[in-house]
Amino acid sequence: MHHWPETNESLILRVKDPADAASWSDFLSIYRPVVVRMACGLGLQHAEFGLLDRYLQRRST
Repeated sequence: MHHWPETNESLILRVKDPADAASWSDFLSIYRPVVVRMACGLGLQHAEFGLLDRYLQRRST
């Protein structure tokens, strides 16, 4: 059984601000494992996930 994080509405609102790097860091630490599980479940290959992960990391800086 998958454990899903509690949705943090204030974080979702904060992450919309590209200047709020701390919110992206928090977002990734909470939701990255969910994205990984979903991507693997959809058949995303390791190399493809690497591209997605790099994109997400760039968003957080």
